[in-house]
Amino acid sequence: MNITPWFGRSFSFPIAIDQFPFLLQRLQCTALRVQALTQYLPEWQLNLKPDGKWSIKEHIGHMLIMEPLWQHRFKDLINKHTTMTPADLNNTATHEARFNQYNISRIINQFKQQRLKTLHLLAKLETSAFEYTLLHPRLHLPMRITDLMYFVAEHDDYHINTIKQFKNS
Repeated sequence: MNITPWFGRSFSFPIAIDQFPFLLQRLQCTALRVQALTQYLPEWQLNLKPDGKWSIKEHIGHMLIMEPLWQHRFKDLINKHTTMTPADLNNTATHEARFNQYNISRIINQFKQQRLKTLHLLAKLETSAFEYTLLHPRLHLPMRITDLMYFVAEHDDYHINTIKQFKNS
């Protein structure tokens, strides 16, 4: 199965506010899914870069790198900023981080810690926070909290599915 490249994906919003608990659960489960997926993989497989693309460690490291951006974007919505924090579309931080030199447990634990910060931020939201929208800088679509949660969960799944594909090939 071919996975559509992330930048090739299109999205449709808005995601209903009543989806908040389900989206929160998706975000809560990501670190456990990543841990289960990589638990018994040998080091060589975790570091393998198929066709020169990111290794499994680099995919997980990228998720770690992205987490502060998600936090900023949620805060942009909560604080009713006029613009949403943009991403580095070149993924410079991921390329420069050299995740293959680190133990997979370290990368996953750091991701868990960052994701917990995101979850705590979302858990204490007031009802009014769900109504505000900001334009996504790349997609040029208005997004609310639940839309961004869906976007993040889909980003998680994109990388998890890519890892599964590497693992099974």
